[in-house]
Amino acid sequence: FTFDAIISYTSSGKLGEDDVAVARLMRHIPSTLAVPATLATSTPTDASNTPVTIYGFGCQNRPDGNGNPSTKPEPNLGEKQKREFPMGPIRWTCPGDSGGPTSITKTGAIFRVSSMLYYTEFFGIGAPDDFGNLVKRRSTILAQVAKWKS
Repeated sequence: FTFDAIISYTSSGKLGEDDVAVARLMRHIPSTLAVPATLATSTPTDASNTPVTIYGFGCQNRPDGNGNPSTKPEPNLGEKQKREFPMGPIRWTCPGDSGGPTSITKTGAIFRVSSMLYYTEFFGIGAPDDFGNLVKRRSTILAQVAKWKS
């Protein structure tokens, strides 16, 4: 799909929680392919253990919800997958999940878009997870979408 407008809300000019952008597509996406998602009004905390779901094309070798390493093979870069786990200090993202949304529960509102590996607390390797904080930018994004619709 092509777009005719894009707005980036990155304030620091680098990756981080401000790394959010919206694009206006030139035509509608069929509902058989995708449906609009709602944006969350709050973000679960690391201590909340709120059930969350991440979607991406990353590896399958992720820890399970109890922090145990998976025995599934990796990489799995060609196949879209979802991973459900309780929100906590480990986000269980993998290379290939960049750009993938994370929602509250299985079908709830989206609160972030992952953009970096976060294995440091479990495996001792990797880098902190940078992500687009959609809750922080929610009102700005919704106002822009409303403007585009008018």
